[in-house]
Amino acid sequence: RVGLPMAAVLPEGERALAGPPVTQQELEQLLELASRASVHAVLDQLSRGYLTVQGGHRVGLCGTVALEDGAVRTIRKLSSAAVRVARQFPGAAEEVLPSLLEGGRLESALILAPPGLGKTTLLRDLIRIYSDQWHLRVGVADERGEIAALHKGIPQFYLGATVDVIEGCGKSEAGILLLRSMNPQVIAMDEVTSPEDVAALSVIAHCGTAVLATAHGQSVAELCRRPLYQTL
Repeated sequence: RVGLPMAAVLPEGERALAGPPVTQQELEQLLELASRASVHAVLDQLSRGYLTVQGGHRVGLCGTVALEDGAVRTIRKLSSAAVRVARQFPGAAEEVLPSLLEGGRLESALILAPPGLGKTTLLRDLIRIYSDQWHLRVGVADERGEIAALHKGIPQFYLGATVDVIEGCGKSEAGILLLRSMNPQVIAMDEVTSPEDVAALSVIAHCGTAVLATAHGQSVAELCRRPLYQTL
């Protein structure tokens, strides 16, 4: 945050680090590095407030929003940034596996937790298990490039030998494309947030394909009170 020392989010909470205050010039340099000196090429991501960089890491940005035709075009005069480091933890999903099988049949599942508690990490490991241990074809709708972190077509996180990934478009579009083209037995996506996402998941589930997704929330009871998720 401009004018304050850098901080780190640790298991015990956010802690300020020793050092001089962050400057706006440093944030501009961070954006330059994250976009590989081509900010114009990542405007679509900037309009959503973040950049996904090689390795699946995410740089969130705040500042002054520039609008175009009433929609967010980019963020200028940066005031703060959050760098989220993506990591893979093989075995993270082992404890939840029994709850995903009903009579030997794979059930659809929605992973629910507040931000920052490891939903994507758990999702990533479940995909790996579905593929390599249960030998299922898994289609991944990776809108932000965080689940697989494709680089030149190669996932930077290992998801399994029978996994197909579409990134760079909305989750709902990617999910339907996977359903039509790749004969998946499971379709996975991160952070269901829109009516379009919910509609796509409903279509996928009614076609006999299991669904694996994540959503923000404190509890199942809270999720059921929110109109967006009542269909699910």
